[in-house]
Amino acid sequence: MPIDFKKLDKKKFVILGAAVAAGIVAIVLTNTYINRSVEEGSSSKEVQSLGEKVKALEKDNVDMRKRQDALVGRLQQELGNIVQKQQAQPAQPQAVEPRKQSLALKTPAGKRAITVNITTLAAVGGLLNPGDFVDVLVHLAIPSDPSAPADSQKTTKTTVTLFQNIQILAIGANVDKPADFEGQQKATTLAITFAVDPQQAELMTFAESYGKLQLVLRSSGEQSAYKLPSGNWETFTNYLQKTQGVAMESPVPLKKPVVKKESTPEIHVYRGGNK
Repeated sequence: MPIDFKKLDKKKFVILGAAVAAGIVAIVLTNTYINRSVEEGSSSKEVQSLGEKVKALEKDNVDMRKRQDALVGRLQQELGNIVQKQQAQPAQPQAVEPRKQSLALKTPAGKRAITVNITTLAAVGGLLNPGDFVDVLVHLAIPSDPSAPADSQKTTKTTVTLFQNIQILAIGANVDKPADFEGQQKATTLAITFAVDPQQAELMTFAESYGKLQLVLRSSGEQSAYKLPSGNWETFTNYLQKTQGVAMESPVPLKKPVVKKESTPEIHVYRGGNK
C-alpha cells in the first residue's frame, strides 16, 4: 500500500531522520575507533567490552530487520489472497424489493373490490390464484313457515348459484404473485377479494351473513352462463328421476304447486224486474 507522504508530519520526519543519521555516524565512528585501537595493539578491557556491545547491537538490528521483512511478507501474501478471493467471487446484485401493485389499479372499471372469509375446503381446497374466475354458490336455511314462532321454526336447506364468472382480485395480501398452495391449504379460512358490481356486493354481504359461501373454479377463458334452479330436495329428486331413473322420496314435505281456481260466471235470472 503506497504511503502518502503529504499526510506525514514533516517536522517529526526531519527529527527522526536526523536521529537515524546521528546513530549511523556514532556507529561508524565507534567502529573506526575500535579498529584503530585494535590495530595499535590496545588491549584495554573497556575497548573490548565496547566492541562486543556494538557487535551485539548490530546483530540485534539485523535480526529485527529479518523479522520485520518476514512479517511484511506474510501480510502482503495474506492481503493478496484476500484480493484474489474477492475478485473470484461474482458481484452480488443488491436485492430490490418489488413494489406491490395497487388493488385499486387492478380493479376493473365499474367494479368494486369486496373481501369475504371462505373456508379453505369451500374455496376449492385453497387451490386458487389471484386472477382466477369462479362461480359463487350460497347454502341457505330457509324457514318453511316464516309466520311460525322462532323456537318451533322449521327450515329447508337450499343451495343457489348466486353469481357466475366472478374474478378473484386477491387472496389475503397476495394481489399479483402466484399463490402459495401449500400455505393456503394449511389455513382454516381464506380472505378472498372479488371484483363485483355494487348490487352484487350487497347480495354477497347478505349471503355471507345468512348462509355459507362456496366457490366453483372456472376453466381459463370459459365465460358461459346458465340459468340454474336452486338446489333443494325437490330439484334433487327430480334430477335423479330424469337422469338416472331413480325414484326417491324427499325427507321433507314438498310444496305443492298452487293452482288458481278459475272463477265460474254466475247466471242471474230476472222475472218481472225481480231477481
